[in-house]
Amino acid sequence: MFAKYCTPLVEMQESPINFLEPSPGAYLSPEGLDRWATDTNGEIFSEETKEEILESFDSTDNGDLTYVTVLNAKRKTDAVQQSKGFLTTLPTANLE
Repeated sequence: MFAKYCTPLVEMQESPINFLEPSPGAYLSPEGLDRWATDTNGEIFSEETKEEILESFDSTDNGDLTYVTVLNAKRKTDAVQQSKGFLTTLPTANLE
């Protein structure tokens, strides 16, 4: 997830699992945060939410978000959505 929105951009590597892997030192810029929020929540975060994220999570000296920050923000967003009934767990496949 992070790699899709981070700077520098990550190119898809041919592999059996097709994961994007960010480079060391990759970060999420304000523009990347807006793209991520739009894709995951349908709209960008309010300025108040952005300020809360920047105050609550790790960022670079330039105010860009680190990988750990993005993971924590995603967990927080999922918890809020689940508490409001917007997020449900995916059904498990019947492997019998």
